[in-house]
Amino acid sequence: MAQTPRQPSIQAEETMPEIFVLKSTEIIFPEADAIQSEIRTLEQSSTALQRATSQLQSLRVATTADVPPWGYNVLDTSVQGDVNRALVFVQDLSGAGATQGMDQGLLTTVVRGVDDKGLPRYIEQFEIIEKPSQPGFNVDQITARVIARDVDSTTAAETTAAAGAVAPASLLSRFVKCVRGSCAQVCLGSLTACAGVWPVYLKCVAVACGGCALKCAACAGCNCSFFCKWAVGCCKD
Repeated sequence: MAQTPRQPSIQAEETMPEIFVLKSTEIIFPEADAIQSEIRTLEQSSTALQRATSQLQSLRVATTADVPPWGYNVLDTSVQGDVNRALVFVQDLSGAGATQGMDQGLLTTVVRGVDDKGLPRYIEQFEIIEKPSQPGFNVDQITARVIARDVDSTTAAETTAAAGAVAPASLLSRFVKCVRGSCAQVCLGSLTACAGVWPVYLKCVAVACGGCALKCAACAGCNCSFFCKWAVGCCKD
């Protein structure tokens, strides 16, 4: 029996600032075309994305072309020369292996910059995230698991420190915990009231929570142990 196509939906007014500035940090919401350009660059250069794609194929799911990706850039504007940058975006996943009644997405995190010693660093992480399709779900039902990850470091000793920058399967959980805590009085209900596939859902939460969600989005990408601590604070698991 043919499945009814899932329609993207949104439960909040689609009004967001292009750039949100807090302290020395800019949070930019690029257009879908700009994210697609980033994806094409990763497809040509990222071995981690190649491994992630292989994992998706084995699970019989793939990114969905008809649902635009959504995400954000976090830029450190206080650094002269080299700029610390974190790019986070999500793509919808579908296919024969998709779990019925659940929305799956591919969450990509790319962090590039310099550490306190001035050494270049990068992190590439790819996670499968999952939530119930229907609104009103328990946010504890949101899950995430890393399927591929690359961390750049110059010595084995630094590898441990670098690996702590984005702990496995924790970026999304840190964001959710931050919204549940810091944004509770503003938009806690959006975590369960928003609906739609992952790119639409996260955009809805960000719209509903406004600046509070933006701060959570920034700090979720850092756990205080690496160069990303320049971001707006840092969230711990």
